[in-house]
Amino acid sequence: MEIFVIRHTTPEVGTNICYGQSDIGLASSFALEAETISEKLNGFFPDVVFSSPLKRCQLLTESLFSTHRATLSDDLMEMDFGRWEMLPWNEIPMAELQPWMDDFYFSAPPGGESFEALNRRAVRFLISLQELPAESKIAVVTHSGCLRAFLMQWLAIPYTNIFNLKLPYGALLRVTIQGEATNVQFL
Repeated sequence: MEIFVIRHTTPEVGTNICYGQSDIGLASSFALEAETISEKLNGFFPDVVFSSPLKRCQLLTESLFSTHRATLSDDLMEMDFGRWEMLPWNEIPMAELQPWMDDFYFSAPPGGESFEALNRRAVRFLISLQELPAESKIAVVTHSGCLRAFLMQWLAIPYTNIFNLKLPYGALLRVTIQGEATNVQFL
């Protein structure tokens, strides 16, 4: 199985804004960023394409894989930050923020979800891929949170270390799975 996992391009949102499942658009640099990703895909033609239903992923999916009909999956959505969505990080009350910062994996923002809940969604998605033929070529367009949850599974990285990885907008991973062996390449 060959899987290309792509993080969406730069969103149209100010700096230091907490956004997760807010359905925001893409920055004016979208066309250039999408072209760069397309070049890195180097002609990859997937059998199946999956995307987060959020606009920033759908637009990139349509640009990269215009001949495919993508399957939208809520399991590929970014973490839900609840009441914090679209607030500047420095305006979130420290009494709410600190408990989450101390234990982001199990603690959830008010009205949102924990990283552990996001991880459960991501694992459910990965398990669903096992229903596809073993030689499938798959494209997945998603968010940083899901990408990190996938890497936790594929590379056995503990959640305490997963945010040490830099995953910029437009990050692209090529994952090959053959039996029990998983190989991850950052492109």
